[in-house]
Amino acid sequence: MELAKAELLCYYGQKFQKIRVDRAHGVAPHKPILLLSVIEHIQKGIISENRIFLTPALIQTFLKYWVYFGSPTHNPDISKPFFHMRSGKFWHLWPNPRFERIFASKIKLKTFAEVKRAIKFAYTLAGSGLN
Repeated sequence: MELAKAELLCYYGQKFQKIRVDRAHGVAPHKPILLLSVIEHIQKGIISENRIFLTPALIQTFLKYWVYFGSPTHNPDISKPFFHMRSGKFWHLWPNPRFERIFASKIKLKTFAEVKRAIKFAYTLAGSGLN
């Protein structure tokens, strides 16, 4: 069992190193701040299964970290990293009913309302270690 946890940590360590951030207007720290927020929720037991929902509590934690690590040239919008984290194959998105085709078409969701309407939750393939 310990080997599996070590492999999981190694896997995510490599994924963390490869997280792409927007640099168009200075470094946009959205993805790292989202990850810190998710890690805190896992540590506190708020997230206890392989489903990451875009909840008010997660948004509040994201904003808490934004105060310390955010960028004055960017808006603290959690929906963009929540959606774009899938681009690095870091996590996958489970669509709400009737939104499956949006994911197949590669349409980018741009607003918080679009993300909430289309995405039920995010999950990881290696996330079975959460349970």
